[in-house]
Amino acid sequence: MLSFYLPTKIIFGYDCWKNYQLTDLKKLGNKCLIVTGKNSAKLSGALYDTIAVLKYNNIDFVIFDNITENPEFSDIFEAVKILKKNNCEFVVGIGGGSPIDAAKATAIISANNFQDKEIYNAELIKNKIPIVAIPTTAGAGAEATPFSVLSDKNTKLKAGAGHPFLFPDLSFVDPKYTFTTSKIVTRDSGLDALSHLLEGIYSNRRNKIIFPLIAKGINLIYKNLKKVMKYPDHKIARENMMIAALYGGMTIAQTSTTLQHSIGYPLTSRLGITHGAANAIVMKFIMRLFYPAVKSEFDDIMKLANLKKNKFIEFIESFDIDISNKSNASIIADNIQDITKQIMNSRNMLNNPIKIIECDILEIYKKLKLI
Repeated sequence: MLSFYLPTKIIFGYDCWKNYQLTDLKKLGNKCLIVTGKNSAKLSGALYDTIAVLKYNNIDFVIFDNITENPEFSDIFEAVKILKKNNCEFVVGIGGGSPIDAAKATAIISANNFQDKEIYNAELIKNKIPIVAIPTTAGAGAEATPFSVLSDKNTKLKAGAGHPFLFPDLSFVDPKYTFTTSKIVTRDSGLDALSHLLEGIYSNRRNKIIFPLIAKGINLIYKNLKKVMKYPDHKIARENMMIAALYGGMTIAQTSTTLQHSIGYPLTSRLGITHGAANAIVMKFIMRLFYPAVKSEFDDIMKLANLKKNKFIEFIESFDIDISNKSNASIIADNIQDITKQIMNSRNMLNNPIKIIECDILEIYKKLKLI
């Protein structure tokens, strides 16, 4: 039996948020908390458009702009405090995956009066307040997922919470907000989206309903990622990358992620490697590990995407992200037991197409020259 569930209303296109004049927003409440980072929302113009739209709809707002690349629980609870103090009725997340994930967590923790990390226990989530997502990168696809990935600086643990209430109620996906992203952010975001699409093939929750979305998303990234890195103002390429990222989000909303995400989390939490880059550097190794188990599905999607497998692997390898230095190797090697245990206990591991054992993880880190 197959199913597809996506309760989010998605509005896509240039100026789709700036020119939005329907009454959906007013139904969410009369006051909102805007959750974002320090820079991207302002640089992209998304924050100014948001303020204009809210004022047009006579909606009051408070801004919390202290979200970092890997949102910490301490920052989330600060946002929760501000939301409650100001009696905000819904949350607007502006930015890449981190601010949107933070907005989702703020909404759920507030609605359920959580005091610690109860958000990881889906059974405890009983209430929600509305969430609006406005992405400024073409990568995470958080505007279309029921997940929020959070970090704990004390335990060095990065993990995702999942629940249908974490789906945004409204998502405004405007490619123009990605024009100010740097070449590196554009690359890492695009490879994050590619990871989501590939994991939709690997996951044992894979779903033939979304195979056409996966194939189209892979094709769009193959054709447009390098183009948009070279020509950042290319409107069509930016739009195509935003569509691919959206397809990636829709994909993992149905299938969730796999070892590819789990093995990348420690690289982010311990080494500071961006989430997209962490996914990218393990991508070819995960593909080789999983391919025999999903050969039929993988080959079918490559055919739908009009790509040859070898050409696609060359494309992935061409980004050549190297993190193998003495400092990184020391951090990973010195903590490898804890890291391996963290990966093996990750919820994502339930979705792998084959049984993974510790030596599989160690082998990949060896290939990365980290142990």
